[in-house]
Amino acid sequence: MVVMGLFDDLFNSTPDSSLTENLEPALEVLAQSAQRFALQTAEGRSRDKLVRVWVNTQSVVVQVEIDEDLFAKSSPAELQKAMVEAAQAAASAMQQKTTEFQAETWRQVSQDLGTGTEPTADLSMLDKLRPAAPLSPPDAPERRTTEFPVTPAQADDRGDESGEWRLRVSD
Repeated sequence: MVVMGLFDDLFNSTPDSSLTENLEPALEVLAQSAQRFALQTAEGRSRDKLVRVWVNTQSVVVQVEIDEDLFAKSSPAELQKAMVEAAQAAASAMQQKTTEFQAETWRQVSQDLGTGTEPTADLSMLDKLRPAAPLSPPDAPERRTTEFPVTPAQADDRGDESGEWRLRVSD
């Protein structure tokens, strides 16, 4: 049996037994590398140096430090803004680390498997399925401007008198 399709170049149409011999060690190295990467953190600071935040590889805040001297001179609004800035800076730093890790990982995979191309090169068309998320607060106007059409649900006995569902949206 020969592997065919999107990954033809990756496996160079090698028989399954040869593929398995190359793939299993590569997967083990990938798993170990991913586990080591999962232990990483990234940090970010607010522009005014009031707040410093660390995030894990999923960009979840794991630690926050507030400069005591600057805190004494800050208003609640300034502190809130500084926290958001620091968290966003940390998340951005982690995103950069993740991108670099993934690029290096795929270079290593293609080298280990003896291919000259990145295995996911043909998948770049999927990038548009991951749009940039706004950095604005939940109640910001730009978060309310995009409307998506709602497709009607199938009518059943749980609907209203006409048998159709009614969509209700509230804040």
